[in-house]
Amino acid sequence: MWSTVALLALGMLPRDSFGVEHIDRIEVNHVYDGDGHLVIDQIIFWGWNANSSRFEVVDWRLLKNVRDEITDKQRREWRCAGGKSAPPPVGKWRGGHAYPGVNYAEDAYVSEWFDERSDVWRRVTSPIFLETWTMYDRELVERALLPQSRRRHLRQGR
Repeated sequence: MWSTVALLALGMLPRDSFGVEHIDRIEVNHVYDGDGHLVIDQIIFWGWNANSSRFEVVDWRLLKNVRDEITDKQRREWRCAGGKSAPPPVGKWRGGHAYPGVNYAEDAYVSEWFDERSDVWRRVTSPIFLETWTMYDRELVERALLPQSRRRHLRQGR
């Protein structure tokens, strides 16, 4: 009886509510401006293109809620120290939303999160993970080589 109820309940779940995908490389990129101020934290998914012998952006997402909140005390200390002569305080990195972890059983890096853009739970795996700190937006530069409209993109769900 219970197994029948469980099977019926599983059948009622939307099939496209969970997206599982394997990608060639996952990158977490921290972009800073020319004054050393943090602009964005993002995750970029790359696929290998054998024809051009290079990695190409498949898709990307901004990383949200991955830093601690700045306290009023930290803001006051920054203002008292002259403010504009030093970068404003940035919350301590703590990872979280979509930040890849290691799955030793799968021998892969795994990024899991609820994707608000597609309204699905995502699970993206990759054998390669890198973290970069740049003064330019790597995904934006790639748009000149492969416009967003021509990208493969992460699948909409299962």
